[in-house]
Amino acid sequence: MMMMMMMMMMMRMMMMMMMMMMNFKLTEL
Repeated sequence: MMMMMMMMMMMRMMMMMMMMMMNFKLTEL
């Protein structure tokens, strides 16, 4: 169970990071 929760949290964090990077890239253009 704990492992699953950790994985979910990691995935969420990764998604957030990706979104932030995309936003930065878009603003750069």
